[in-house]
Amino acid sequence: MGEALLQFGDRSTADVRLELIRSDGSVYKRNPLYLHSKILKKSEYYEAMLSERWSSNKRPFEVKSTVYHSFHKYIKCIKLMYSSQSGKTLCFYSAEEVLAILPIASELLFQDCIHQCMRYLDAVYWNPAQEAQLRDLLSSLQINTLPNITARLAMGRCKYHCAQLEMLEECVPEMLSMVSNGQDYICDLPRYKVQNFIVDYCNANASPAVANRCKSELMKQFLINMEFIKSNDKVKMNNSCSAMFWLVGVIQRCDRSLFEKVLKMFCEDAELRNALTANVATYSLGTVKDILDILINRILKGLGNGEIITTTSFRLSFLINWVDTMMDLSSGLISSVKYRDIIAELDKNIGDLADTLPVVEHRGIYNLWINAFIAHSLQDQCSASQWWAHKLHDDTII
Repeated sequence: MGEALLQFGDRSTADVRLELIRSDGSVYKRNPLYLHSKILKKSEYYEAMLSERWSSNKRPFEVKSTVYHSFHKYIKCIKLMYSSQSGKTLCFYSAEEVLAILPIASELLFQDCIHQCMRYLDAVYWNPAQEAQLRDLLSSLQINTLPNITARLAMGRCKYHCAQLEMLEECVPEMLSMVSNGQDYICDLPRYKVQNFIVDYCNANASPAVANRCKSELMKQFLINMEFIKSNDKVKMNNSCSAMFWLVGVIQRCDRSLFEKVLKMFCEDAELRNALTANVATYSLGTVKDILDILINRILKGLGNGEIITTTSFRLSFLINWVDTMMDLSSGLISSVKYRDIIAELDKNIGDLADTLPVVEHRGIYNLWINAFIAHSLQDQCSASQWWAHKLHDDTII
């Protein structure tokens, strides 16, 4: 028969009493742990600690350890030392558990456990949070990893990673072009996922080459869609109105300076504004909604809340040039109960933007606004009238 395996917590055979203490002085409520020096020597840390006491005849050894991690995970790591007696592979239940144990095994210099952790991680899927945690751990811990894990993490900008970035750089133009052609799904991915990918590619941690290519393609597609909106091709025009709202939203998340640039281009393009006015009668309700979404949620809100920093003259010029067009577009939605909220949102944001202007400009904005209501046969003029009444009241009280 083989030698009986030592058991964690067996007081009758233990020759080590271990007390766990946190750095803040708090202690493990089940101290002491009854352990075996033969087992603890699997840890180079404990082997060095216990070797200083071999000359003493006193048994059991009294040992105190400061714990910087979870007591539960620290004890789990010690129990793994016992599990390894039989020579079997250590058992883990999840990547999350391994990522919690790995720094403890590294601290204790428990090499068998570190190796088994790496083998486990090599064989399983990591979610994005786990991948980021593993990357941080391997950057901070002095441990050897496996080549496959290094490749998966693309650490050190390895050739595999560079090839992947080159492939990605080539795919970006095609992805954005497909959006502009009116496709809601690109390579079976919905638009919102493509948007998240593009934003990730543009962030500070991505390859500068890919980030610059993304921004360049976003600008290119913006200009292409601007021209399509001005065209007489109804299909392209409708697709581009939808794509434009999406593109501007992606640009807003990717690069603030590029966001300001494209919106100023949109606002200052008189040919675009005239095309919208001339073709409004041919637009579907969905297209009108897309255009108003750009004007309300990207431009008016951006100008009104300071997300786009502009001069007073620019904001005044925008309202002077666009109020009539916006009212004209909104008149197409009056008959639809479904879109009444958009009209109310438009009125509110015109008022909010007008509030950023000097008082001397308020009367002129009101006249433009109320005349636009009348010109486009909009019966409900109360939003403009209420805004003006509040302005008069506030100015009188002040």
